[in-house]
Amino acid sequence: MTNIGIIAEFNPYHNGHAYLIREARRLVNAAADASDSGADEAGAGVVVLMSGNFVQRGSAAVFDKYTRARAALTDADIIFELPTLWAASDAGHFAGCGVELFNKMNCIDYLAFGIEAEPDTADSVISGLQKASDILADEPSEFKEMLKEGLSSGQSYPAARMKALLQLSDINQDTLSTSNNILALEYLTAIKKTGSRLKPIFIPRMGSDYNDAELTGEFSSATAIREAMNRGTRLDGYMPQEALSVIEKYLTHPVLTDEYLMPYIISALRTKSESELLTASGINSDLLDRLEKAPVPCSFAELSDYMKTRNVTMTRIRRLLLSLALGIEQTDLIQPGRISSPEYINLLAMRRDASRIIKLIQDIGSVTVINKKSSYRTEDALSDMSWKTDIRTTDIYNQMFYTCTGVCLPSELTSNIQII
Repeated sequence: MTNIGIIAEFNPYHNGHAYLIREARRLVNAAADASDSGADEAGAGVVVLMSGNFVQRGSAAVFDKYTRARAALTDADIIFELPTLWAASDAGHFAGCGVELFNKMNCIDYLAFGIEAEPDTADSVISGLQKASDILADEPSEFKEMLKEGLSSGQSYPAARMKALLQLSDINQDTLSTSNNILALEYLTAIKKTGSRLKPIFIPRMGSDYNDAELTGEFSSATAIREAMNRGTRLDGYMPQEALSVIEKYLTHPVLTDEYLMPYIISALRTKSESELLTASGINSDLLDRLEKAPVPCSFAELSDYMKTRNVTMTRIRRLLLSLALGIEQTDLIQPGRISSPEYINLLAMRRDASRIIKLIQDIGSVTVINKKSSYRTEDALSDMSWKTDIRTTDIYNQMFYTCTGVCLPSELTSNIQII
């Protein structure tokens, strides 16, 4: 059986996500039909690694991971969690962990992802991404020297890496100005760095841009849908009806926002020593000095704006604040430019007829499927740190969600896998 992997946030699941899965499955099934061996009777399976309760831009997800995973079963077969340490990190770690976990499953054949490209420019964009990923995967001496110079001048690793790449490759800078294409580049780089069996499937994005804040039709962005939820706008037509029916029970409640992170951030600032605060993921002494001078009380948005500088992106600031709130610390086990992942995959949701994929992973994979949460025991330091982080951050998210909505969600160890 052929299986397609997808790495996503589904925050929330919408028509664009449904199109990505359906188009990837159509392309793979069509290729199988055209081959001598013919298509598998069941068609291609779709296995998703989805961010948990906190997402890459440094925010809490609008709905908990089990609810979002159940919504994604509208089209996918299995949803595992992309662990928090990587899901709430930069694009390189986010993509690298996802690719490495699919590698460890040892039964995923394709990786499907979206790109920002018009029909007449798609081939050029894909070619540019492939060439750029060759440089990042091979890291020629000239690239390493430019990277070293950038880091020595005070640039962050992602910024120094991107600057060196743009100087050495002929990729159009505009191509790398969109979130989807940045992630596409990281997926391709991780595939090449790890010698992965995954074959990329490029799906040009339909509809509005990832960051568009206004509803623009059938393929509106997740950002626009979250904004519409804040306004109380009906979501019919913007997401598959089955997915909408899953989340509808929460739409009468207030929408969870990052403002609910503030008590945890202020508590960390006022109870931890300077040396303890400097262990937070993404922080340095300059940012800590600025953070300690921030006028409080304030909102999450106000604090983020205060922390923003010309040389530090807003996304990095948001991830730093999230790390403080969640107690995520820097660790030698996860290094810039190094692909890493735990030795487990946490099962969130599945279709009953996809149990054959679970069995395949258990038989030939090199990763543990967590389907009995309370009995899982880690066997290595990175997995231990990751699993404890997933358990702790689920508790924090559940408290935030309860404070916002009055809805009590189960802990990680007592959560039920969503099965249909």
